[in-house]
Amino acid sequence: MKIFVVFGSKSDETVAIPLVQSLSRDFDVEYEVISAHRDLEKLQHKMATWTGDAVIAGAGLAAALPGVVAAMVRLPVFGIPVNSQFGGMDSLGSIAQMPPGVPVITCGPDKFEEIVKFLKLYKKQKATPLTKVHFVTNRPDAGAEIEKARKLGDEKGLAVSSSAQKRDDAFNVYLVTEEKDIHADEVCLHLPFFTKEEANKPENYLTVLKWANKGGLWVGVNNTRNAVQSALRLASSLPDMIYEGSVKNVRGVKGQSPYVFEFSDRYSIFDWGQMPDQLNGKGESLAFMGNFFFDFLGKAENWKNWKAPAEFEKSPLLQKLREQGAFHHGLGLVASNPRCLAVKPVQVIEPTSGTKDGKLHWDYSGYKKNVENALVPLEVIFRFGVPEGSSLLKRTSDAAYCKAIGLKSAPKSGDRFDVPVVEYSTKLETSDRYISYAEAQDIAGLSAEEFETLTTLSKLLALRLKDCFAGIGLELWDGKFEFGFTAKNKNGQRDFMLVDSIGPDELRLTRNDVHLSKEALRGYYRHSPWYAGLEKAKELADQRGSKEWKDICINELKLTPPPLSQSVKEQVEMVYKGIVKALSQKYCATVTYPEAWSLDDVVKGLQAKKKEVA
Repeated sequence: MKIFVVFGSKSDETVAIPLVQSLSRDFDVEYEVISAHRDLEKLQHKMATWTGDAVIAGAGLAAALPGVVAAMVRLPVFGIPVNSQFGGMDSLGSIAQMPPGVPVITCGPDKFEEIVKFLKLYKKQKATPLTKVHFVTNRPDAGAEIEKARKLGDEKGLAVSSSAQKRDDAFNVYLVTEEKDIHADEVCLHLPFFTKEEANKPENYLTVLKWANKGGLWVGVNNTRNAVQSALRLASSLPDMIYEGSVKNVRGVKGQSPYVFEFSDRYSIFDWGQMPDQLNGKGESLAFMGNFFFDFLGKAENWKNWKAPAEFEKSPLLQKLREQGAFHHGLGLVASNPRCLAVKPVQVIEPTSGTKDGKLHWDYSGYKKNVENALVPLEVIFRFGVPEGSSLLKRTSDAAYCKAIGLKSAPKSGDRFDVPVVEYSTKLETSDRYISYAEAQDIAGLSAEEFETLTTLSKLLALRLKDCFAGIGLELWDGKFEFGFTAKNKNGQRDFMLVDSIGPDELRLTRNDVHLSKEALRGYYRHSPWYAGLEKAKELADQRGSKEWKDICINELKLTPPPLSQSVKEQVEMVYKGIVKALSQKYCATVTYPEAWSLDDVVKGLQAKKKEVA
């Protein structure tokens, strides 16, 4: 479990340092001092780019920090009131009394050990899904507030109930009217409850302060909706991180199904890794599309009546798809978190690297053992044409290469193919490199029959995808697939399953000759000094037999990617949301992102932006 600890001032370190030391015994902890008042932009950037499971924010006096953080993230946020004056009552009130919809779970002033205790207990119970919230009270006059919580629970798919007794099968929230209602040793929340008349008496907040100092975790007075919102955020907390990527994270227990792909709003181009901006809604869009395409390609009904090009009609592989659909490792979206897709784990056998004769070499001997349930160490690139800027043109001056991939002559920009051309590149090296069919077959440990199957399967999947996108008015030019080996069947043969994900980040899509994919971002950056430096850094790394081209770009050439302008950022965000909206309108019962721009409006916006850049 990864936790970010942030305090508003260095003067709070008498609380912050012991907190971090205590948490670090059981959790992965990162700590910074950032003021919500003086460093708001820094705080916004940190919250937009940080990836983890929970945030603990501490502050004294006005104590705005925890509430500001809770408004920026969807994670559970715990607020620590620092006792700077008045026994910490001012900071407790600032943190606890957040408006509905901005939930902060708090403790008594300086009582950080209550949060540590809660997180340790919650971590042990995390395997049990949090699907029910139960308010424990015998006060009949609490009915109106509990009804507000119940309505919110109905909207969010969380069952809400109440009675005088706690429930072992639910997350309990105790309505506190006296000290005996406090249950500090349970995984629960406490909610001070007062009548309207009692809540209008300032001295009663001294009672709240006294209760909070007894222990346990708390939300604001009578704020049943934030109790439910807090439970929802706890429910959406994910398994521990296995791998943190530049665009998505992989979570779960290593070697145990399922894993969870957590798609972020980060993006990466040109193998750089995380770029400086976040694209709002991108994570949810990619999770939707990943699940949609696994489901679409995996259903035999979407193949049965599909008309393939004549050369494939008698293919045994097409017949198999019409009977079984395509194999994939998707298990469906995670109900509590729309940015997450559950998948079956696939073993990754990393090649080792070394330098020989001044050149970098990779050893794939681990794949010579006819491995099963493992990632195929290749990216399969399919192309329906040669749009402007296509990298295919860099390789097709070689007549032998053209012949190997099925081209009679070198193509030119603007050419189109009825049946996609398939190329292969490495997947697990520090920088992807295109390789020949012979090398692809060799490093992946494929038999001749398996390699032919993989190539044909890739062509059929690409053709089916092309028709799917044509249904929403998009043209698919090229893209990439990743595959895993299945377990051997009763005949001792391996098959292939689609893995990773399919979406605009893996595809090149156009509408009216306008790119609706990451190519829009690539086009923006190709005009920057950073891109020229990146290409130079890769050349230098290759000459030196090094894989550290990014370090060369940053440290020697002193170049990093500039941030996007706000207008470009908004345009690209609508690419992702607009495609999801169109797919859901065409193929699903419910429209996702109904407020998103239409694809026609997305195209118009990108055309206008391209003219500005030019």
